[in-house]
Amino acid sequence: MKSPRRKKLAIPGFEAMTPMHRIVSNSMLKALEAATKLPTSEWHGKCHQMACAMVNHKIAVGDPVYGHWLGPIDPTGYWKERHGSPFVQHGWVLVPNGTIIDPTRWSFENVDPYIYIGPADHYDEGGNALRLSFERPCPTYVKPEDVTKDYQKTVSLDGLKEPALSFVLVMMGNPPGITSEMLFWLANLAPQRLGEHQDAIYSFLLDVELQAAIPMDNFRAWERNRKRA
Repeated sequence: MKSPRRKKLAIPGFEAMTPMHRIVSNSMLKALEAATKLPTSEWHGKCHQMACAMVNHKIAVGDPVYGHWLGPIDPTGYWKERHGSPFVQHGWVLVPNGTIIDPTRWSFENVDPYIYIGPADHYDEGGNALRLSFERPCPTYVKPEDVTKDYQKTVSLDGLKEPALSFVLVMMGNPPGITSEMLFWLANLAPQRLGEHQDAIYSFLLDVELQAAIPMDNFRAWERNRKRA
């Protein structure tokens, strides 16, 4: 199938780039093509693969991450069927200082291939904007005499220390007890909701062997930040 006609990037050179829209020299693009043995025409839909390749081949310094692209999608390009979608799954490189390096952003924009280096203007690691918008209330506590499912059984919060303990109890509505289902709800909250207590909460969930309840991308981001703290 013939590729959609791409637009030329409006900005002619690196020196003219604004902070919100930068590109790098073609040398980085060519280096990634050579390292992966894939021409840019085959990069569509391989966003995370190309982000990993940039790091693995030391073309970029950072961490390959996965989440959602929240920006516009050209209605005439490769992703025209997703035009108007609120998000698209996407992968990119996150630099320790928060800068984004994205080798396939141009695929959404339907412009000539380039590598984006700039702020996280349309990026949502872990897809947490969607998670926030669909957040459900905390499950209700089930008394031991009314339990019919394993996930309704009462569990102890003894390993969760203050002030995280009080924070969690308030979030859950100060219930008379905590069930496994309620902890799964807690683990799936967006990190923004946990705020400064995320580290204590995730550490507790690991201690009670509930790591699997934490969304993988959020868990990886937490691990990465702990190592750099």
